[in-house]
Amino acid sequence: MKNEMKQVENILRDEKSKVEWRLGEVTQYWNDAKWKIGELEAGMAHKEWLLDQAQQKIYELDQMYRFRDTTKNVLDGTFLIKKQPSGDRYKWRLAMW
Repeated sequence: MKNEMKQVENILRDEKSKVEWRLGEVTQYWNDAKWKIGELEAGMAHKEWLLDQAQQKIYELDQMYRFRDTTKNVLDGTFLIKKQPSGDRYKWRLAMW
């Protein structure tokens, strides 16, 4: 009876160890998945920022072309100096029409 109890105890201890090991693996997989999700979300945020920057640049160029088209006849052969519309507001842009 005592040997049987020891044997059952050893079996249970072994099973407990296996379950704890597996739980550790699953926890690691879970943490890895959360990390990967964070990386993907950061990548998406960066892509959205790049897209916003590109859209802003398109808007600025469109405004510049519209301005050029409306002033083409009036300002022919002249230079214009203007501030950057976004980004570094201390930079100036020189354009010739």
